[in-house]
Amino acid sequence: MVINAGQSTMGFPYLGTIDIGLLYPLLIIPIGVIGASNAFNMLAGYNGLEAGMGIVILSTLGIIAYSNGDTVATVVVVTTVSALVALLYFNKYPARVFPGDTLTYPVGAIVAIVAIVGNMEKSAVIIFFLYYVEFLLKARGKLRAQSFAQLLEDGSLAVRDGVYSIPHLAILFLRKIKGRAYEYEVVLVVLLFQVVIALFTLYSFYGS
Repeated sequence: MVINAGQSTMGFPYLGTIDIGLLYPLLIIPIGVIGASNAFNMLAGYNGLEAGMGIVILSTLGIIAYSNGDTVATVVVVTTVSALVALLYFNKYPARVFPGDTLTYPVGAIVAIVAIVGNMEKSAVIIFFLYYVEFLLKARGKLRAQSFAQLLEDGSLAVRDGVYSIPHLAILFLRKIKGRAYEYEVVLVVLLFQVVIALFTLYSFYGS
C-alpha cells in the first residue's frame, strides 16, 4: 500500500478494463493480502501439506514472474520456496517439525505480495481454486469444522463427522479406490489436485 505496488488498471467481466485508482492500494491490496493469508491457513493440519502447497503455488507464480522478467517477484519466490523445501524435509510424514500459523499466514501473504508486485492477480486467483472449495466446505460446518480425520487402529484415516475439508474428499477418494487412506497418501492426493490446477494456471498464462 505504501509503495503503491501493482497496477490499478484491472479487467472485469462484461465491464472491460477499468482504472480503479486509489481503490487499488487502499482496498484491493488489503483484501488480497488478508484473504490470501487466511485462505492458506484454512487448508492445513497434515504432515507436509502446508509446505507442499506453498511450494507448488509459489513455484507456479515464480515461473510466470520469470517469464515476465519481474526480478523482484522471482527473487521473493525463489527464497521462499527454498525455505519451504528445507522445511518440507522435516515436516513430511512422519513430521519432526510442525509449522502452525507462523507459516501459513506469512506464506499466504507472500503469495498475495508476489501476485501484486508481479501483476499476476489473475493467475493467483486461478491457482487458489482449491481454497475457494475449502471455504465452501468449511462454510457447511459454519466455519467451525476442522480438517482433521479419525485415526483408526491400523494407522489409516477415516472421515469422522462429515466432509468439511479438501483432505476429507481425498480420504473418501482413497478409501473408495483402495480401501484405506493413510496421511501421507492424503497429502499426496491434495498436492496432485494442486499440481493440476497449477498446470491449468500456466496454460491460461501462456495460452492467453
